Amino acid sequence: MRNHPLAAAAALIALGLLPALSGCSSSSDDRAEGGDRTAAGHSAPSGDRTPEEGASSSPGPVLPDSKIEAPKGSGEFTKKEKEYLSGRVPEQMEPAAVLDLGKEACQRIDRTARHDKDAVIGALVAGEIPDAEPAVTHLCPEHEPLIEAAKGGYPDGQHKKPAAGKYRTVSAGPSCTWTVTGSGGKVLASGPGTGGGKDGTYTMTVPSGAARLLSSGCYAWVRA
Repeated sequence: MRNHPLAAAAALIALGLLPALSGCSSSSDDRAEGGDRTAAGHSAPSGDRTPEEGASSSPGPVLPDSKIEAPKGSGEFTKKEKEYLSGRVPEQMEPAAVLDLGKEACQRIDRTARHDKDAVIGALVAGEIPDAEPAVTHLCPEHEPLIEAAKGGYPDGQHKKPAAGKYRTVSAGPSCTWTVTGSGGKVLASGPGTGGGKDGTYTMTVPSGAARLLSSGCYAWVRA
């Protein structure tokens, strides 16, 4: 029997194979703070993989491609579905349940993008949609521009050697603050400063040579 996607997600979380799923809402209450991180998304798996060569998001043994089969009576997996499943199906999970998680990621992106594309981009940067990049690559490629827009962004937290350039928030809270320091700890830029913040939008310029970015309450920064 095919597992419900939420039940499958809970099972994967319990096994430590996926981070806890959270909504892709642009609400300022949904903050993603943590250590040194980069924009969300993993490289899409490709080719035939053995359990020892499984995707990095699956630390345990995974099914080899030759054993990834659709449930009897449900038809065969498409080529793109097989590519998505390659290297990411734990031995104790049904491939169809893992595929449901990828489809759910696409559905979440699609539903939110219809109303607010910035909200999706922010959620991708904040890492709120697990395995979004491979899901989009293989299952819903029409959303690839959103993945590209999220690349190079920074969620709340500390980040070493942030790339120089201009950034903007997509859903910052009233407590949004950031500090950019150089190699000697000298403050190169900080905010929010005066003005800005309208509709949760702030801008930030990271100068060249920055050693660290610390962001809090800003949710996600994307390139302006």
